[in-house]
Amino acid sequence: MTAIPVKTSRRQYPVFVGHGLLSNLGGLIERFFPEGKIMLVTQRRIAKLYLKQVRQAFSKKKYEIFVHLIPDGESAKSQKE
Repeated sequence: MTAIPVKTSRRQYPVFVGHGLLSNLGGLIERFFPEGKIMLVTQRRIAKLYLKQVRQAFSKKKYEIFVHLIPDGESAKSQKE
């Protein structure tokens, strides 16, 4: 697992990249954010495969989960200026 630090004007948080993270997602996030809101941005196809597992990982934690679905395909991953 790799943690990539992200800094904003208000705070800093890690983005995790690695294999097998879904099985311990709730505990992993809880180390950095004890409770709060989570915004999950994902493609529809990925949500069909993993959204249920992600929700289950947070079901016993104190989080409010919001999901924003974007269209499938590479064009949805870039921002038009």
